[in-house]
Amino acid sequence: MKSAPTIVRSTIWNFVGLGLPIAAAIISIPPVIRGLGVERFGVLALGWMLMGFFALLDLGIGQATTKYIAEYLARNDYSKLPTLISNSLTAHGLLGLLGACILATIAPLLCREVFKIPAHLTTEAIETFYWLAISIPLVLLAGCLRSVLEATRRFDLVNLVKIPASLANYVIPLVMLSFTTNLAYVVGIIVVSRALVLAAFWLLTAKVLPDISLSLELEVPVCRRLLAFGGWVTVSNLMAPFVALIDRVFIAVLVSAAAVTYYVTPYEVVTKLWMFSASMLSVLFPVFSALSITQSERLGVLARRAIHYLLIILTPLVAILLTFSRELLGLWIGPDFSEVSAPIAKWLALGVFVNVLAQVPYTILQSTGHGRVVAKLHIAELLIYLPLAWFLIKEFGALGAAIAWATRALVDAVLMLCAARVKLPSIKLMPTFSRAALRLGAIAGFLFFLWEIDSGVGLAGLSKALVFLFAAATFVFWEARVMLTSADRTEFVTWLNRIVANRH
Repeated sequence: MKSAPTIVRSTIWNFVGLGLPIAAAIISIPPVIRGLGVERFGVLALGWMLMGFFALLDLGIGQATTKYIAEYLARNDYSKLPTLISNSLTAHGLLGLLGACILATIAPLLCREVFKIPAHLTTEAIETFYWLAISIPLVLLAGCLRSVLEATRRFDLVNLVKIPASLANYVIPLVMLSFTTNLAYVVGIIVVSRALVLAAFWLLTAKVLPDISLSLELEVPVCRRLLAFGGWVTVSNLMAPFVALIDRVFIAVLVSAAAVTYYVTPYEVVTKLWMFSASMLSVLFPVFSALSITQSERLGVLARRAIHYLLIILTPLVAILLTFSRELLGLWIGPDFSEVSAPIAKWLALGVFVNVLAQVPYTILQSTGHGRVVAKLHIAELLIYLPLAWFLIKEFGALGAAIAWATRALVDAVLMLCAARVKLPSIKLMPTFSRAALRLGAIAGFLFFLWEIDSGVGLAGLSKALVFLFAAATFVFWEARVMLTSADRTEFVTWLNRIVANRH
């Protein structure tokens, strides 16, 4: 079993892997827009969107591969790994070819009819989409090998490839501006980088698992098993993008296109808090899978610590958003914009906070083979969410969308916790009820106080900052004394000492 410092290091690797591309996007997108022009950049953005959609074509097989390899490794059963990996590679390759054929076939229709691309860019856009079609099998095969490395918990190697690959999406268009503004050439170079990523993952997988020959096999029972798990995972994975799409459509239909901007802008910023849970829980997924086989009692301990640390990390960040959304949006966009978007940002911050905590039982349920339960709950949530979002958006505009989104996040958290309790009664995600109520009550009181500083009392400027600093200092002190045990503090200091020692 990997030690806590190893889990922490892997989480940091993942956080850097998610954070650096965001920083690169912030820096590179403005000059790329100026260099390519708004219309060409729009085509490039559509290409990025399509690639995100076609990445879901793996049908959850990548996550299934991670789960089953982790379980085999926990049992020290290496004999089944070659068959599993080979069939996963074949399935990913076939799905990639299917996606390539679909995109190549519909590219002219998309460019000429659906996306309303200007006539002088149509041919260039079609050629660009053809290049994107070529990249789909490369992306899916690389994703399969990445899943294998994640199952072996080599997140350092995963991110050594993933980071430059993600940066390439933004750096290559910026560099290519010195040579051409033709999108087909720009995307063509990006596709070449995807081939290099696949080669790198292939070599690293062969290095980590030297006794396993990477080949292509197709055995129906193995693929059926992968799809049986992955299909339900795909249903859940589609939830977030579908809800995001519904929000925007409802706002555009019931309010206005301008209102979409007031909602989407804070949404795209606030939901970056998902980086913290995504960084941690992608590391814990194979760990949970292995523990469910060998040491199920440790699974609950590790899950409680995950919730514990996410609370400690996220509470101060959400507190800042609840207190200073108006000022931050005013500095970034403008004061008039912030007056409308700040309340939206605050509701979304609360929703993301609750949603991040819900992802722990969600990950446990999936890693222990209960993806069907999770998917059915998500479908039930959607049936509740659609009329609720329609009603609230009709009554309150874009703010109603944020309230509906936060409400769905709360319902999701309750359902995931209840499902974990029912399906996995031996795994306790909370300490005693009284301790959990005390801690969550204190956090809720702190966040409500900060909400009222901005919305209720209406403090501003220096007085607001001073009250926030006093409240935050009091809360941090409480966190250190109550939320962190002596063992937590000792482990944290030990981890810091290791980092310092490694630097020297």
